[in-house]
Amino acid sequence: MAANLQLLDLTALGTIGGLTLATTAVTNGLWRSFGWQPRWLGLVVSLVICVATAFFAGNVAPVSIFLAVLNAFVVYLAAAGTSGAGAAIQGDQGQAPANEGRELPGMDDEPPDRQFLRSWF
Repeated sequence: MAANLQLLDLTALGTIGGLTLATTAVTNGLWRSFGWQPRWLGLVVSLVICVATAFFAGNVAPVSIFLAVLNAFVVYLAAAGTSGAGAAIQGDQGQAPANEGRELPGMDDEPPDRQFLRSWF
């Protein structure tokens, strides 16, 4: 029997757990790599993932896209909660900056000592 090396497929991605995992991983990965603030990025990522999952599953009716958008907000909040809970376990005491005094909103100037999981708010 051949081993399946695929971590996520459309079946797994179509669940709340799979969507939350993908949103958390992509958002925190982009934050860690590029310093992009996850506050709005997480919402954009969840919207893209939920709508793309509906599209690839063949659900392109307007009501399906509407439900995918609503689901994206649920996924966003679940992913933000997951990341915030992980940050609390890691000992992250501070809140994420609200982009005050930044030249480019949503960008970290110098993000030293970044943890993978942190509060998005």
